[in-house]
Amino acid sequence: KAGFIVNQTRNLCLYPNVFLMDQFSTQIRVVRPLGVDKTEVTIFCFAPKGESAEDRANRIRQYEDFFNVSGMGTSDDLEEFRACQTAYAGSVP
Repeated sequence: KAGFIVNQTRNLCLYPNVFLMDQFSTQIRVVRPLGVDKTEVTIFCFAPKGESAEDRANRIRQYEDFFNVSGMGTSDDLEEFRACQTAYAGSVP
């Protein structure tokens, strides 16, 4: 069982707006529509209790490198969100 827990990545969507993500870092994402053309995404990142200052700094830098706007894992997500917002504002002929 431990191997299954440690060696897997998981994403769970609690419809309609909460995502539990256990991958490179454990995080909760909350998506909150503010209007037809604007959405707020808040991310809560979790860390182990008793983590050393050095480990914490390293984990945060790795998180930022991957999940920040300019990170390796976020730019395609942001484009998807942008395209959705554009479509939501569209009109039907």
